[in-house]
Amino acid sequence: MLGNNPEHFLYLQPSVQWYVPRKFTFKSKTQWIVGLGVRTSWGPDGTDFSVRNRIRAEITFRQLLRQIRDLNKPSGPAAP
Repeated sequence: MLGNNPEHFLYLQPSVQWYVPRKFTFKSKTQWIVGLGVRTSWGPDGTDFSVRNRIRAEITFRQLLRQIRDLNKPSGPAAP
């Protein structure tokens, strides 16, 4: 559409993402997100088609600090 080159490309990349329900995350406090996408491009070199997926975990800074504190706690009473 722009320029003198008559070769044009068309590129589409639709995707969906959804939150995983708590019952499938083993009762963890981390929010899990699953995504699925399709990428398609048409151009003078031909057509390209691919599928991609991803899994994402959202961890807050407060959760990270709590886990560090729990790891550093003494496991039992100290001997006299």
